[in-house]
Amino acid sequence: MLDTVPAHFVEKHRNQTARLGSNASLRCEAKGDHPLKIVWKKAGSQLDPKLPDYRYTLKEDNTTDGAVSVLGFVSTSREDSGRYFCIASNAYGRDEMTIHLYIQGTFINYYLDYETIEALWKIIGTEYKDTLIDNITWKIVLIYRRTYNNIAARKKLQ
Repeated sequence: MLDTVPAHFVEKHRNQTARLGSNASLRCEAKGDHPLKIVWKKAGSQLDPKLPDYRYTLKEDNTTDGAVSVLGFVSTSREDSGRYFCIASNAYGRDEMTIHLYIQGTFINYYLDYETIEALWKIIGTEYKDTLIDNITWKIVLIYRRTYNNIAARKKLQ
């Protein structure tokens, strides 16, 4: 008597990051008897490789003990962030793997000397705290203030 192997994933969950605007790929490896069918879903909708969406590609290869599927992204956007489901099935069972994709923005690293930070601190001041500033600008302001406080504290210790 032959043993039957239902579709299953060894790895059930993975978090993955990609840079905004870069190419990225999500990979899932299903085990089980052939033929194995693999489907990708996001937010309850199946990703159909036949649709004319050139932002992503699907590639599938059979292995000796299952199949590997790769969902590729061309120039990632913020909308690509989210939870993806790789679903494998065969005549003997069904299983799914979850991959949470996080798209990270591009950040500019600044080197600020003490005088620049001191000048920014005076310009920004606490009176602007309640002013409507977009979220990114406000985060930069907070980083400047934190950097300023760290430098000021170090100077006091010297």
